[in-house]
Amino acid sequence: MRYRYWIGMIVTISFIVLGVVYFHQSSSEKESEPKIIKSVNELDINKIKVLGDEKKYILSGADTVLVGGRYLFGRSYKERGVKDSKSTNTEFISFSYYDLDTQKSSTVNVLEKVRKKNKKNDVIRIGLPTFGGPAYKDTIYIEVLEAGKPISEVEKLYYNLGKEDYYSPTDADQIPSTEDLDNVTLSLTNLIDCISERGYYYSANYRSITNSSNGKPDSNINLFSIFPNIEKGLIKGDEKLSMRYDRMGNAEVFDTLLHWFAPKGEETLSGVKIKADYSVDGQEHEIHSYKDFKQYYNGKGGELSE
Repeated sequence: MRYRYWIGMIVTISFIVLGVVYFHQSSSEKESEPKIIKSVNELDINKIKVLGDEKKYILSGADTVLVGGRYLFGRSYKERGVKDSKSTNTEFISFSYYDLDTQKSSTVNVLEKVRKKNKKNDVIRIGLPTFGGPAYKDTIYIEVLEAGKPISEVEKLYYNLGKEDYYSPTDADQIPSTEDLDNVTLSLTNLIDCISERGYYYSANYRSITNSSNGKPDSNINLFSIFPNIEKGLIKGDEKLSMRYDRMGNAEVFDTLLHWFAPKGEETLSGVKIKADYSVDGQEHEIHSYKDFKQYYNGKGGELSE
């Protein structure tokens, strides 16, 4: 009997010791994992509103981007803390997009795809191919890098939102960037500076308007007389207003901005001038329309795209 007693005690103690060791290992593994600081889903379809009689203007969450004038695009990612550091790592997981014409939303898990090819792959960036390279119709890109490899070995994948699939773009898929389309607004006049002085930022890359971090947004502008319901979200910084560049030319965008940012009741924003380098007589001139701009333009900024 005593022999069985001691055997039972030894077995019981062994289980207790194993349990303690397992619990300690599990706790250590959890502690070693970087903590998730926040999870972000940039696209919220509940915030999307189509504005205007001709449905040219789109209100959406501040972190979304309008692609090709038709698709609202946003990423999903997690930010994790780096051990013994105040910095963070971004783990991109997927992206979502909303088709304004069909009112259909889709989500693509990019992390699942790239790790199916190589478990060590990480998605280091998801964005639009408009900076430092050609722009492609309805296309976003994913940059993939195997853990431990130098950035020079990054692989770039392209996804076409219209085709709903990955593809290899060619010259036939290339389109002018909005920077090229909006060069009048961007660089040949001081319109962007005048908009900034009123506490807003106009991105010519995406034809979008957000509040500016440089100052308090001015609520006394025509934009909020035309669309009073967007004032709160835009001023607070929760939302952005975009213009569909598949439905608006450069001239219309320019004249629209001149009117939107004028004080309520005034037709156009004052103080907007063509820069002297692009004026026929080498002098600045105040302008109140795209037509005025063309009257003074000397052609040195390139051919205009209306």
